[in-house]
Amino acid sequence: MREAMALAVVGDDVFDECTTVKELENNVAEMFGKQKGAFVCSGTMGNLASVLAHCDERGQEVILGDKSHICLYEQGGISTLGGVHSRQLNNFSDGSFDISNLRNVIRPLYDPHQPHTKLICIENSHNFCAGAVVPEKFIRDVRSVCDEYNLSLHLDGARIFNAAVAEGKSVKELCKEFDTASICLSKGVGAPVGTVVVGDEKFIWKIKRLRKVLGGGWRQPGHLAAACQVGLNDVYSRLAADHRRAKRLGEAFENCGKDLFKVKPIQTNIIYIEVIKDGITAKDLSDYLAEGPQPVMSAPFSETLLRFVTYSDIDDEMVNTTERKMAIVCEKLAKG
Repeated sequence: MREAMALAVVGDDVFDECTTVKELENNVAEMFGKQKGAFVCSGTMGNLASVLAHCDERGQEVILGDKSHICLYEQGGISTLGGVHSRQLNNFSDGSFDISNLRNVIRPLYDPHQPHTKLICIENSHNFCAGAVVPEKFIRDVRSVCDEYNLSLHLDGARIFNAAVAEGKSVKELCKEFDTASICLSKGVGAPVGTVVVGDEKFIWKIKRLRKVLGGGWRQPGHLAAACQVGLNDVYSRLAADHRRAKRLGEAFENCGKDLFKVKPIQTNIIYIEVIKDGITAKDLSDYLAEGPQPVMSAPFSETLLRFVTYSDIDDEMVNTTERKMAIVCEKLAKG
């Protein structure tokens, strides 16, 4: 990947002169079955620009899950910068939400008191729902609602490759019901920087215009685009290994910590454990794991919820180390 970055042909992408970026955009668009792509710096920028492109009048509304990344971890940018109102529905454990509730919250166009619903967003796989793969039937049902009410459907596909590997399907198949998607290439794909937004030609023109006003114009981004392309070349086999390691860790955690925490079901590369022992928080457990000469890093998401992620830099020996470290910590905590 670093060799490809060093040798990459670069040009000014603001003036549409970077052939390496064009190649990446076209490759990702084709991979996902869409007309065009736009290379942006992050998933947050990709989602923000996408929502603003769909909801292009202030006061319009997007419907999304209450545990979605757009709702929880993107600083409310759609409201701050775009004046877009969000309506949250309760996410189920599989990342879906209730279709009847969805129908009930779509705003009537004739009522001057209410914002106009323009967009529905789905995240797949779903970070805060333990890396769950969102059911395809749910996505088809949402698509039907969008068609009925003339709404657009956007995919937060930060981890869509993980969903594809878990389902044994192509990303094109998983994306066919969506009008647009934001595809992060710096997570499972393993590139240092970058997201590609895909959609039709008119939509991508709007994305590139919004990218500029958000400070995302690229002058010499070919090095980064080249890294993304390398990451895509063998993404499916690498993610399958990540999933295998995550499930192995989940089993090990269950065996040594059953009195301390519960391991949530693992579908992809994300492991969530819920601390159940009184007097111990997720941060306590995380701090214990980070101690010593072989620290194991984890992320407390709440008082009781702790997240682990496997990715391309985590090999089998690191998994062995993590298993041993967790066993030691669990034994220590069990003794009080």
